[in-house]
Amino acid sequence: MDLALSVLSRVLPFFLLVGAGAGMVRLRLLDDGMARGLSAYVFWIGFPALLIHALSRIDITDPALLRGLLAFALAALMVMAGLTILGLILGWTREDRAGAALAGGLGNSAFLGLPVAAAVLGPEAARLAAGVVAVDFVLVAATGIALLGWASGRSIARSVLQALSTGQVQASGSAPTPRALQAAPFAVRVKLDDDALAARLPAGSVGDAAVFTEHVKASHVIRKVLLRQIAILNYVVPF
Repeated sequence: MDLALSVLSRVLPFFLLVGAGAGMVRLRLLDDGMARGLSAYVFWIGFPALLIHALSRIDITDPALLRGLLAFALAALMVMAGLTILGLILGWTREDRAGAALAGGLGNSAFLGLPVAAAVLGPEAARLAAGVVAVDFVLVAATGIALLGWASGRSIARSVLQALSTGQVQASGSAPTPRALQAAPFAVRVKLDDDALAARLPAGSVGDAAVFTEHVKASHVIRKVLLRQIAILNYVVPF
């Protein structure tokens, strides 16, 4: 009984926090802008800082740890490969095969599963969990997103539209009223390299894309990771 209460006391705060977030959204105490800001802080600052801190406390030269992480990576990749092959045998569409492989190999281990396990099992488990999270994000998630990209087609930038609406005025008999000017993003035309997918898209479809240049290449990975997370969210919640 004491063990059960001890585990419950360590696990319950995680689910109370999730419930508090859901309640704040339902009560409109947390709007979309606030949620995006909070998610950006967790994803770009809080979680990486916690992961780096935890990784600094583990011995990456430990053969047992390396074998365990390798076994975890191989198991996840085998599940993804198995589901892809099974879908091919059963005649699933390319999108279904990619989605099944991503869902089968990648879970919410980084943000919920491993923190709960670390809270129950103690600091030593927390240090080991950091290595699992690193493999999960760097290898498994990248493979899953690559499958989604293969299934859905990718887009390429065609041209930058040489016109902006910022300086436009409505033609009339009155002198134009000066207004404050502000920076505006350039509009870019893109072309999907999958013509079949482009033909199936309904009118008004929207999406996210990034244009990479030859400048500051080291920062490209940041945008690529963000696009991968957006792709996962759009696949799980398409509307």
